[in-house]
Amino acid sequence: MRNYAMRFLHVQITFNVLMCAAVALAGAIRGVVTDSYNTPLDSVKVTVEDAAIATYTDASGLFTLECADTGQVGLTFSAKDFISESISVRCVGSDTSLMVRMESAIRVLEKMTVVATSAPSRLEEISRTVSVKGEEELKNTHAQSLGDALKDMPGVQLAEQGPNVTKPVIRGMTNQRIVLVRDGSRHEAQQWSNHHTPEVDIADASRIEVLRGPGSLLYGSGALGGVVLVKSPPIRTSRDGARPVGADVAYQFFSNSEQHAGHVGLHGAWPWGAWRIDASGRNAPHFAVPGENHFLAKQAAGEVSDSVPTEFAGFKQYNFRVITGISKEKYEITLRGTHYWEEQKLIGEGHWHNSGGPAGGPWYHVGEPILSPTLHQKLQINTKLFAGNHTFTFDIAGQHDHRRGIPGSIGVQVDLKNYFATSNGRWRHAFNPKFPGTVGVNISRKHDRTGGVEVLIPDHNTTYAGLFLLQELRLTETFTGSIGLRGDIRDYEIFQTRMTEGFRPYIPTTLRGTTVDSIPSLFVEGADRMAVPSFSVGFSWKPRPLPFSVAGNFGTGFRLPEPNELAILGAHHGSYEYLVGLAVTDPREGSIIIDDIASFRETAYNSDLIFRSSHKHINTECALFYNRLVDYIYAKPTGEFIRFSRISALPVKEYVRTNAHVYGMELFGSVAPLSGLSLELGFDITVGEILDDVFDSDEDGEVERWLPGVQPPRLIGGISFGRRFVSSKWIENASLSFGAEGYLAQNRLAEFENVLRKDSHDNNVLFPPESYVLFNAGAQVELILFSNVSTISIEGKNLLNTEYTSHLSNYKGIAKNPGFDVSIKASISL
Repeated sequence: MRNYAMRFLHVQITFNVLMCAAVALAGAIRGVVTDSYNTPLDSVKVTVEDAAIATYTDASGLFTLECADTGQVGLTFSAKDFISESISVRCVGSDTSLMVRMESAIRVLEKMTVVATSAPSRLEEISRTVSVKGEEELKNTHAQSLGDALKDMPGVQLAEQGPNVTKPVIRGMTNQRIVLVRDGSRHEAQQWSNHHTPEVDIADASRIEVLRGPGSLLYGSGALGGVVLVKSPPIRTSRDGARPVGADVAYQFFSNSEQHAGHVGLHGAWPWGAWRIDASGRNAPHFAVPGENHFLAKQAAGEVSDSVPTEFAGFKQYNFRVITGISKEKYEITLRGTHYWEEQKLIGEGHWHNSGGPAGGPWYHVGEPILSPTLHQKLQINTKLFAGNHTFTFDIAGQHDHRRGIPGSIGVQVDLKNYFATSNGRWRHAFNPKFPGTVGVNISRKHDRTGGVEVLIPDHNTTYAGLFLLQELRLTETFTGSIGLRGDIRDYEIFQTRMTEGFRPYIPTTLRGTTVDSIPSLFVEGADRMAVPSFSVGFSWKPRPLPFSVAGNFGTGFRLPEPNELAILGAHHGSYEYLVGLAVTDPREGSIIIDDIASFRETAYNSDLIFRSSHKHINTECALFYNRLVDYIYAKPTGEFIRFSRISALPVKEYVRTNAHVYGMELFGSVAPLSGLSLELGFDITVGEILDDVFDSDEDGEVERWLPGVQPPRLIGGISFGRRFVSSKWIENASLSFGAEGYLAQNRLAEFENVLRKDSHDNNVLFPPESYVLFNAGAQVELILFSNVSTISIEGKNLLNTEYTSHLSNYKGIAKNPGFDVSIKASISL
C-alpha cells in the first residue's frame, strides 16, 4: 500500500511539473485596446471564449492574459458604447502582443440608414443620397427647431419666419412636398403655409435621417422633394447597460431672442423593458436684427403708445412625452404618447412694406401681432417581431392637430383641425442573404375641418392605401442592385362649405376686364378616386480594393394637391399673401365643383448619380440630381397687391400648373489629418426652371423662367478639434469648432418674386438679392461630477453681426434676419 502511495505521489508531482512547464511554454497574451482615434480605452472586458476567464483593461488600455495552453485562443473585447470585437490568437512559447482597435457603436450607427431602404444599410452602399445626425450630435446641438438642426446638411436650407419658425427646404421643395416620418409612422398635419412648422421638439429627437429626392416608393404621396425621418430615444433595458433609474436635465439660453429653454427627462429600466418621461419648453419673446432697429417690438412700442404690445415676433413651445416598452429576444413593443403645444407670434400686417429709416420708418406703423397657437397630440404603438432572417414591423398611430390664427384682439380668424390615423406593416425577408427584400402596406385616413371667419380651405377627407415591394440584388461582392414597385389608391372627398367672406375680392386673371364688386359666399365640393403606380431602380458599385464607389437611382414620385391649392380665395394674414386657388376661375358663380381631382396630380421623375470616396481619413461625396416635374403646382407671384388699409397691402399669388425641372449638385468632403482634428467643406446648388411657355408679365424686357422659392447656391465649411482626457478625474472631453456659411445672391428669380411693395407712384419696388457670409464658433467640455457626466457648451452665431436677409425668409422686405447670437447650454445625466 505504501509503495502504491509513493508511486501515486511521484505521478502527481510529475504531472504538476509538466503542467507548469506547459504554462511556462505557452506564455501570456498582452495588448493594448484603443478607439479609432488611438485613445486608450479603460475598463474593456477581455474574455477568453469557451473558458471562464476574463480580465479588464487599465487606464492605459493595457491587459494581460496568461495562456493555459498552446494553440488557438478566441478573445472577445466588449465595452459600453463600442462594437464588440472578436479575434483568434495563437499562444506560443513566448508572450504575444496585440493592438486592438474598437469602433464606437454611435459612429457605426451614424453610418447606417433605414430611411432609404426600410432596413439598416450602410450609407456608402445605398443608391440614394442620405444624410444622418446621430444621438451624440443631437444631444449636443444648439438648434432651436427641427429645421435648424438640418440646415447644414447638403441640399437643405431653411424657410424662415421669425425665431424658431423654420422648416426645411430640400432641393427647392418644402411644405407638402416633404414627408415627415416620426418613429416609423407618417406625421400628417397642416403644412401648406411657410409658418406651419413641423410639430416636433428637437429635444425629443435622438436620430434624424434625411432622404433627398423623391421617396414615394416607401412613403407614398407627397415625397417629391425628400423625406425626413425622426426617431425618439430608443428603449434601453438594463441588459443594455441602462440604469434602473436615471434622469437628464438641460438648460439653454439664447442672447439674441432672450430665449430660455429647458428639458427634464426621467427614465428607468429592468431586464426586459424600460420607460421614459420627458418634459421640455422654450420661450423666445422676440428677435434682434443688426442696425438701429435692434429689438423690433420694443422700439415700436416705445415710440407709438403704451397700449401697443411690446413683442411682435416670438415663439413659445411646451412638450410632454411618455415612452414605455418591452424588449425580448423575439419581439419588441413600444408605446409612445406626445402632447405638444406651441404659439407663434408673427409680425402683424400693420408692419407691411415699411422699408426702413429713422422715425416714421420701420415699426412705427404698428399693427397688432398675429398669434398662431398649435396643439399636437399623438399616440403610437410600434411592434417588431424577429423570426430568424425575417423581421416583421407593425406601427399604429393616431394624432390630432389644432392650429389657429388670432390677429391681435379681434378673435380667432383661422381655425384648422386635423384628425389622422395610420397603420403600417413591413416584412423584411432574407430567404437568401444575397437577395433580401421588403414588402410593406400602409392604410391611412385623414379628416380636416376648418372654422373661424377666414375659412381659407374646405373641409375634406382623404383615405389612402399603398402596397410596395423592394427587392435588393447583391449580385457580387462589389455590385448591389435594387428594384421597387408601389401601388396607391386614394379617395378624396371635399365637403360643401363656405370658403370666404365677400370682402374686397381679387379679380383672377381669367376675369380681367370684368367687374367683381362682392362675393356673398363661395362653396366647394368634389370627390374622386385615383390609383397611382410608382417605381424605383438603383445600383451601388464599389470596386475593391479601390477607395471609391458609384451609385445611381431612377424613380418616380407623386402628389395630390391640397384643397387650399385648388379652392383658396382670400387673405392669409399669417404669411402676408392673398391667394387664389387653381380651380377658382369665376368666383361670381358662387361655387366650385371639382369632379376630377386626379387630373391635378403632380408627378416627378428623378435621377441621382452619386460618387463616393473613402480613403484613410478622407471622405467625399458628390451627388448630381435631375428631377423632372409634370403638372407642378405652385403659387405664382402676380405683381399685384390687395390693400386693406392705408398701411397694409398683401401681394397676390395665383396657384398655377406647369411642367418644370429641378437639377443641381451637392458636394461634401471631410478630412481628419490628426487625431481629434476634423475639417469639413461643402457646396450645393439647386436650379428650378419652368419648361412651359413663359411670357414677360412684368414687362421688364426679360422672360424669367425660374421657379420661385428655390434656395440660393451655398458654400459651407468648418474645422473642429476634440481631445479626450484619459487620466483626468474631472474632464472627459473638450472640443473647439469654427465654421462659415457663404450664400450667393439668388439671381434666378421668378417674375415678381422679389416685388414686395409699390412706391408712391404705384410702381413695383424690387427687393435686391443679397450675398452674405456668416461666421460661427463653439466650444464644449464634458465634466465628471460625482461620477456623472455633465456637458457645458457655448456657441456663437453670426459673430460679425452681419446684416442680411435670407432669400427664403418670409419676412423678406419686412425684417432682416437675426443678428449676433450667443447660446449657452448645460446638461447633466444622473
